[in-house]
Amino acid sequence: MSDTQSNESQLLRGAVKPTLIVGAIAIVLFTLTRGLAGFYGALLAQFIVAIYFIVHILVSRLTRNLDPISTMAMALFSYFAKLFFLGLFLWALAKYTDRDVIDRLSFGVAACALTIAWLGGEIASYLAQNSSTITPSSKTVIKATEVPVSNSSQNKRDENAMWTIFGYLLSGLLFWGGVGYAADKWLDTSYLTLVGL
Repeated sequence: MSDTQSNESQLLRGAVKPTLIVGAIAIVLFTLTRGLAGFYGALLAQFIVAIYFIVHILVSRLTRNLDPISTMAMALFSYFAKLFFLGLFLWALAKYTDRDVIDRLSFGVAACALTIAWLGGEIASYLAQNSSTITPSSKTVIKATEVPVSNSSQNKRDENAMWTIFGYLLSGLLFWGGVGYAADKWLDTSYLTLVGL
């Protein structure tokens, strides 16, 4: 198994555990507070979030050895394809199901919580992988002209980049979810909040 596959497996394991815990809590919570419709909403959210992150993992595996431009093209294609299918799914959900069958609030809140749990798990797993620093052994001879390179500054940059990405994702959820909520109130609709998320 290569290092990249090992890293992807560790990221996946790090993300699945908190997501399953949050998913179980969401199902129990919304079943108790919103009844059977809450159960179906939270369960459907788990299903959708799992599919989307599995697609993300598959794209990362497919683009592992590609050049940066091809990787970006694949990432953008998968993003817009997921966005299109999510919009189509939400339209079908609003058009063909009743609120008494699938609770929209349970679905939206559970989907946000599961997404945050997944991303948080991936970030924590990534930081745990990169927290160890390489130190030269006592037997290593360093010439006077060679300067040992520390991984701590690279790790710090990677950590900052990961938190920046997480911040953008979280703020995007909150901002576009808020825009969708405002549009729902203004247009008297019921699905734009989910589209915004």
